[in-house]
Amino acid sequence: MNVIVSGKNLKVTEALRTHSEDKIDAIQRYFDHIIEADVTISIDRKKEDANNCRCDVTVWANGTVLKSSEHKDEMYAAINGAIHKIERQLKKYKQKVRENPKRRIAHAKAAREAQQPEETSTHTVMKMPASDGKPKIIRTQAFAMKPMSVDEAAMQLQVLNQEFMVFANAETNEVNVVYRRNDGNIGLIEPGMR
Repeated sequence: MNVIVSGKNLKVTEALRTHSEDKIDAIQRYFDHIIEADVTISIDRKKEDANNCRCDVTVWANGTVLKSSEHKDEMYAAINGAIHKIERQLKKYKQKVRENPKRRIAHAKAAREAQQPEETSTHTVMKMPASDGKPKIIRTQAFAMKPMSVDEAAMQLQVLNQEFMVFANAETNEVNVVYRRNDGNIGLIEPGMR
């Protein structure tokens, strides 16, 4: 497993790097096929309250991306909290894979295919003053999508606790979106030409 520890607005000390790597190594007991883990620690200088230490963790495992974030008043507590959230997500994901035979097969197939995490890139565009009052795009994010079924996408939406998820539908080879509805159900958006 590849562990990347980076810092924003602070220098990552050897003690912080070792602590982060040890905590990430400990979660491997829940899931065998973790490919990469990205730990980003930062200090929010704009926050006036005590919770200005932040830790963001992203884990790639068999085509599944798990993310968590934690704000605390101390950096080690933020790291522990974020990794604890990832640990809970991994347990929940593993339980769902065990309970559903279709997911077990899809999980095994993803384990065979997952040699390297898909590349993701984020571009930040400087916000220019809007003279015409229209909103400007200040951030774009590009990511590679692995084909998955609608059920797998819905499962990832619940595991990641997100509002929506864009994915490549394995059956139609088209880009689809699953989203969380206000009534607690999950909606699906499929493209179509008129």
